[in-house]
Amino acid sequence: MARRRGSGGALLLGLAVLGGLFGLGKGSDPPKTSLPTTPVQTAYALQPVSTQVTPTAPLYTRASTAATSSAEPTRLVVSGHDVSLRSGPGPKTKILDRLRQGSEVLELERETGWVKVRHPVTGTDGWVKASLVRSKDSAAAEAPHKARKEIPPPKAPMVATSVIVARLLAESRASYPGNCACPDDVDKRGHRCGARSAYSRPGGYAPLCYPRDVTAEMIAEYRKTQTASVQ
Repeated sequence: MARRRGSGGALLLGLAVLGGLFGLGKGSDPPKTSLPTTPVQTAYALQPVSTQVTPTAPLYTRASTAATSSAEPTRLVVSGHDVSLRSGPGPKTKILDRLRQGSEVLELERETGWVKVRHPVTGTDGWVKASLVRSKDSAAAEAPHKARKEIPPPKAPMVATSVIVARLLAESRASYPGNCACPDDVDKRGHRCGARSAYSRPGGYAPLCYPRDVTAEMIAEYRKTQTASVQ
């Protein structure tokens, strides 16, 4: 019995020591380090933001446009027919193309009696005689006068020969003062004139009664008179 109690006491003593060790770990808190209470100052100060926008220079200015337009070539108009566009300023140089009358070209350069131009369709550069081109403004000013000169004068309508003959016969009968100018006419009593007509009696009036009486000279004279009246 004494041994059992001795061994039990030792056991209890060991448990108590272990319990004390664990209890110290749970109940004790680690020491707390106090932090400084001084406020931290920021290194950067807030500055007010400006809302004003600074204008910047435009990418493109009108000066460049004006310079381009001022360098535009002069426009010319071809006044000749099928003008030769040559490789150089001379009549023996190679013919590159031909320009129709009225075509517009761009003037590039001038030499004595020759102008270097650019073809309006193909874009080919070549030389033409200066006398065969003129400025566009002068060509436009001369166009109405040239058009008026080219208008032909009105022509008298061509009258058929048969119509002229009929008119001459009618005028000849109307100019006779009586009723019996021709054999086929009728007198006041309604009788045919026949041999009593002025046409059948020699001397005096000689009216034109039949187409055979109208000569070619009469027809030509009549046409000339009508043409003069129209003009």
